[in-house]
Amino acid sequence: MGSNVVPLVLWAATLVAGFGLSAAAQQRLQFVENTPILERFERHDNHVWWRTDDRAGGKPTNDTGFRKENIHIAGGRMALRLTDADHRGRGNTGASYKSRGLYHYGRYDAVMKPARGAGVISAFYTYTGPVYGDPHDEIDFEFLGRNTKEVQLNYFVNGAPQLGLGVPLGFDAADDFHLYTIIWAPGRIVWKVDNREIYRIEGPLAATPQHPGKIIADIWAAKDLNKWAGRLDDQALPATAIVRCISFQPEGGADPTCADAAP
Repeated sequence: MGSNVVPLVLWAATLVAGFGLSAAAQQRLQFVENTPILERFERHDNHVWWRTDDRAGGKPTNDTGFRKENIHIAGGRMALRLTDADHRGRGNTGASYKSRGLYHYGRYDAVMKPARGAGVISAFYTYTGPVYGDPHDEIDFEFLGRNTKEVQLNYFVNGAPQLGLGVPLGFDAADDFHLYTIIWAPGRIVWKVDNREIYRIEGPLAATPQHPGKIIADIWAAKDLNKWAGRLDDQALPATAIVRCISFQPEGGADPTCADAAP
């Protein structure tokens, strides 16, 4: 990452003992990163901490092959580009930027401006799944390009979607940069926009994500999701989502985050 990064350390599994995770899951938590991240895209030499995907979308409804060439980092901004070029057997080429490490409870921030266009999805989220040896747990901000005046909130527990809620923002997210925050704690998720809470869920631990995940920002094209995302508008391509900052703050931490430099 850039010069703002703190070296990574290990998080002992004993911090989550008794939370109901399996012994294997607790062992995996020994390798969870538990120091702050603050990425302001000041230079493009951060592949030690982040990686750019070169793969196909995980589901047929994601008609996107991801490639690193669709990510451009310069001048304190990361541009994620979606084009209509075929890649990896999918009809479009997008961009996905993810952490190499796994992260758990804490505060996740992004300062970003999503793309417009029916069928275009810009997203900031946490994710893990079978490819990483875990059940599918996920917490999302998703922006549907057909209506960027609202944001879609969702989370998954063991592969099952739990929310799927569209929340009006009171502004057009594609017009300017705003701060989007996920606060994740045992049995609780809070979503905030510009430090204003827009939704929260609280409940039994087993009803919320428990497994640490990757931090991801991406842009992709929907297929056969017309009722949700709209039919992909080829006239909207190429489409670009721009990210100015991504940060992670472990639960209870007080280091600088994207919130300190948010609009």
